[in-house]
Parts: sequence; structure tokens; C-alpha cells
Amino acid sequence: MKNHSKVGGQLLQTNKHFSDLKEKQKTKINEWLYIEYMKYRKSTNKLPDKEQDRKIICSVGQLVADAEIWIPEEELIKYYIAHKSKFEKRFEKE
Repeated sequence: MKNHSKVGGQLLQTNKHFSDLKEKQKTKINEWLYIEYMKYRKSTNKLPDKEQDRKIICSVGQLVADAEIWIPEEELIKYYIAHKSKFEKRFEKE
């Protein structure tokens, strides 16, 4: 089964996982997610609901696209959901 497609003249792996990214890319995405999470928490003083989670992921998705890091949106969603409690603990410590 073919798992690559040509987009904008570049060959992209369509079944890429978050773990396939370079360490610098993972770190950037993690920080962007935390920054957006922190902005929401500071402005509302509440945990984000599903609608706010989507907004956080969407804004980070734009940053990821601008940085020319290709990762499927589903992977970004899975990563955010898995690390949301860690973001909360980090926010509470600061």
C-alpha cells in the first residue's frame, strides 16, 4: 500500500506518527501546545473544554504548517490529549 503523496512538489508520508518527527520538531510543537494551553488558562482560569481544545489544536496546527513540519492533524490531536494533564500540572507549578 502506498503511504506517500506529492503535495506542493514535496513527497509527504501520509501515515507519519508524532514519534517520527525530529526531536527539535517535537519540542517546538510541545512548547506551542503548552503556550496556547497556558494562554487559555490565564485568560479564563478554567480547564479547556472540547471546543477550546479544538481551538488550541487549530492554532498550533497553523504554527506547525508555517514551520513546514508535516504531521497529520490526528497525530497532533492524539499528542495533545495524551499530554493535556501534563500541561495542567506544569501550569499549576508555575
